[in-house]
This record gives sequence, C-alpha cells and structure tokens, in this order.
Amino acid sequence: MKKHLILYLTGLLCLATACSDDDGNATDPWAGGIELSAENVTFSDAAPSQTIYVENGQGGWCITRVTTDDTETLLSQTEQEALRGGAAFERTFDWLGVAVEDNAIRLTANGSSAQERTFSIDLQAGYSTARIAGSRPGTGYEPLAATPQDVTMAFWGDTVTVETNKDTWWVKSVQLLDAHGPAGEAEHLYECETPAWAPGTRPDGWAFAEWFDWIKIRVDGTRLVLSTEGADSAYDFAITLTTGSEECTITGKIDEMLYGIDIPTGEIAVAPASVELAPEGGEATISVHSETWYFNRINVNGEDHRFGDPTRLEQIKDRKYELTIGWLTVEVDGYDLKVSAAPNKTGEDRTFEVEVTTFYNSGIVTGVQKGQ
Repeated sequence: MKKHLILYLTGLLCLATACSDDDGNATDPWAGGIELSAENVTFSDAAPSQTIYVENGQGGWCITRVTTDDTETLLSQTEQEALRGGAAFERTFDWLGVAVEDNAIRLTANGSSAQERTFSIDLQAGYSTARIAGSRPGTGYEPLAATPQDVTMAFWGDTVTVETNKDTWWVKSVQLLDAHGPAGEAEHLYECETPAWAPGTRPDGWAFAEWFDWIKIRVDGTRLVLSTEGADSAYDFAITLTTGSEECTITGKIDEMLYGIDIPTGEIAVAPASVELAPEGGEATISVHSETWYFNRINVNGEDHRFGDPTRLEQIKDRKYELTIGWLTVEVDGYDLKVSAAPNKTGEDRTFEVEVTTFYNSGIVTGVQKGQ
C-alpha cells in the first residue's frame, strides 16, 4: 500500500511539473511563432501599397532586416526592442516605405524604375523567423536622368562632367539660387521652353555653350560639362535639362573657399609644342588638353606682352578670341590655339612664344618663321 502511494504522489508531481512548463512557454516571448496574412507581395500601378497582418499570440515580434534590390539594412537593437514592445515604426528603405502599427505592416513602393525591383523583410519572434518577399515590375522605360545630380565645385579651375542617359535633350534653364534669401528665390539666367531647330537636326542643346561669368556650361554629346573660372563669392545654382516631356535638374554649389578640386598641378599638354611657320606666311593649330584655358603671355622676337583679367575673361567667355601683335596673330578657336604670321620679307628668322594657362597649370608653345 505504501509503495502504491509513493508511485501515485510521484505521478502527481510529474503532472504538476509538466503543467508548470506549459504555463511558462505560454508567457515566454522567446517561444513564440509568426503567422503572416501574406508572404509574397507584388506591387503595381493600381496597387502601389500593400498591408501585411502579423499574428503572434506567444509574444512580441520585430523586423530585423530589410533588403531592397542589392541593398541590405539591419535594424538597430533599439528599433527591434521598440517593435517587440508594440511601438509604431515608419522608415523608407531606398524605394520601399515600411510602416508598422497595431501588428500591421504597410508597404509602399515609391517611384518607378525601368527595371524590376525586389525586396525582402525578415521578422523574428523568439526563436521563430519569417520573411515577406516581393517585387515591383519595371516600367521598361528610363526617365531622363543625370549623374551626378548634385555637385560642389571650386570657384576657380574646376571642371565637372555630368553624364545623361538620353540621346536627345536640351538645356531648359539655368538658375542662380539665393542661398541666403527666401526659399525658392532664384535669378533666371537662361530660359528655353521650346527650342527651335531645323527639321532633321538635333535640338539646340547639342550646340549649347554659355558663359555666365561664374560658370561655363556646354554640351558635349550626351554630357554636360561645367567649368569655373573665378567666382567672387559662393553660388548655388540649378540647371534643368528636358526632352520636352521629361525633366531632370542638376543642383550645385560653387564654394569660394575651394581652389581647384582634383585639378592636377604641372604643365598643360599642348600638341605640337613647337611649330615652324612658312616664310611666305602660314598658320598652325595647337591642341590644348584642358577644358578651360587662356593665353596670358605672348613673346614676339624676345619682347614679352602680358594680359590681365579683361582679356582672360573675353577668351574664356566665347572661346573665340583673336589678338594681333605686329606680324603674329594668336587666336583662341574653341579648345584649340591657332597662330598665324604675315609674310616674312626681313631676311631674318622671327621667333615667338605663347603661354597658355588655367591659372594653376600652364603650357608653352614656341615657334619660328624663317626669313625670305
């Protein structure tokens, strides 16, 4: 009898222990599971937002990781703890907006892309995990875009090249922004809503080259080339490109405290660096390997002639400038240097030297004209 009583009490103790363990699991947040109303989402123009409901009766849950395309973002421990406690959450991950409130996750696809976009969201509750995955189909169409879209330039001797993804566009506007005035205040330096061009030719943006005192803007194929040659203070600017139906804007700043960002010091390459002009008169074309340059010194038969700011600015502004000193004519022709000479009937050789410079860098072209 005593033996049976011991066995009976042992059984009751085991049963009580088991019930106690079950109760512990029922209140242990690390023993929970996750049920989702949907595990896969496909966005569309008709449904750019989707809501996923999360059920987890065993404890709190949180988002641990969000991946958009190839970009992976881990939520901080603080964010995870707040989510487990039931706090609201809202954050944008690249193109995907994620908002959490009352055990509901609202996902929003922001913007559009020519290519398909994909995403995944990892969740955790206790030792259980779940994943929401989805995509947004691509439009198959690339809108007009420019890279880089925001630039900072030195006030002197800096050049930035902006790449575009379209073959046909033009410069619609150039604005000088007032960084210290009311928001949105701007001085419109150039406006071209509807360019005029002959049938069968490209838009006039392809031939665009303008100098706005503080910045030179020109179009080179599908690229926009920006060059600075001396601003007297800091400037903020905006350049808008358009295809007629699409637009993109490049914003930038010219910083008066910066001098020649990434501009190598040393000599400008000129080719050829030495020329010989015919006695009966002739000309030579020299290629100058720099975006923005001017000649600041000409030596004719051993006599130096130097030129200050007004001459420099005239040369840079239109890239079309000509100066004659005696028998020698020196010309800025776009991005080439041209030299020409009158017939030499003196019977003696004549020499010249032209120094080209970007203020920081310089190059020298030497030449001779034989006498007749």
